Amino acid sequence: FPFIQELNNKIDSEVGLVNKFRSEKMQRIMRDLSIISRGVGIPVLLLGETGTGKTTLAKQFHKLNEKKEAPFVDVVCGNFVGADLNLVKSQLFGHVKGAYTGADNDSSGLLAEADGGTLFLDEIGDIPMEAQRLLIDALDSNNFRAVGSHDVQHSNFQLLCATNKDIDTMLQKNELSQDFYFRIRNFNYTIPPLRERPEDIPVILEELLDTKIYKKLNIDQMTKNVLIKNLKKHRLPANIRDIEFFLNQLLLKSQDPETNSLSAEEINQLFEENREPTQDEDFTNTILE
Repeated sequence: FPFIQELNNKIDSEVGLVNKFRSEKMQRIMRDLSIISRGVGIPVLLLGETGTGKTTLAKQFHKLNEKKEAPFVDVVCGNFVGADLNLVKSQLFGHVKGAYTGADNDSSGLLAEADGGTLFLDEIGDIPMEAQRLLIDALDSNNFRAVGSHDVQHSNFQLLCATNKDIDTMLQKNELSQDFYFRIRNFNYTIPPLRERPEDIPVILEELLDTKIYKKLNIDQMTKNVLIKNLKKHRLPANIRDIEFFLNQLLLKSQDPETNSLSAEEINQLFEENREPTQDEDFTNTILE
């Protein structure tokens, strides 16, 4: 039966995502997300340092949705900083022709595009307060109006929000509306930095090495183990972006002067060149200064 096969595939997919990570914290988060993805419809808030993989988690969450063809709308809210408020509202809610200067045609907006799928708002503190208030109405009723229009539109979407900033600080600085926060905080998860879950580094590394750009790296298992060992010793303050930094450096080495296999010595040398000072060294430097 197609339905039974589809259900089995979904269960396999969920189990695969939950067990993808080795750390207990990430397995717990993925287990919760797999349950929420079954149609609860309540917003999800992802917190954590830069580079911890919040966008990747949002995309994986969306893939758990039964509607594989449903849209995933990724909104980089940092693009709203300093922008005209009409343009911000237009991007979110759409506009009708003539709504404001430069609105030469009708535009649907991101909420309409996300209908039936997932709307991911990355760095929510960068959304202007007035636009946040309009989002509250859309969350409460799934209804909204395009800029310059009296017609009510409907969009049924799963909302995911993310930020690497401190929530309390944003609330105090009026960067985040308290009412908006109250509506998106019910399911909130802090993604731990890699230094708190080094056992997940091999998993993340394998995923990166499987991407098109890093497949060019000629690394055998022994050399890969050396790379993992070095990554686990590094503080990785930028988390996944630090792993990408080292892979980019190794990619350059592997292509100079022509394609060659990387040795353990080359990997160790790269990490030594980018070695972070220990606390004792920091203390000594401070005294000497």
